[in-house]
Amino acid sequence: MAKRPKPGPALRHVKYVRVKGQLYAYFNTGAKNDKGNPIYRRLPHPGSVGFYDSYAAMVAGRSRRAAPLYTLADLARVK
Repeated sequence: MAKRPKPGPALRHVKYVRVKGQLYAYFNTGAKNDKGNPIYRRLPHPGSVGFYDSYAAMVAGRSRRAAPLYTLADLARVK
């Protein structure tokens, strides 16, 4: 028996779920909850106009680096 093809476009960090015949796309934010499970955010339908805009915004948010946190010891250190 042949494998079924993936339901939507193959994109990094996207998980597709088919429920009751409907296709839903979820984006892995890269963060984890208290139990250690990944946090997913829902994307619009893959055939909609704003799908790739939302995907690009979420990829940019995932790859954005957090501002460094400085402690008082770091600020007092003279280079």
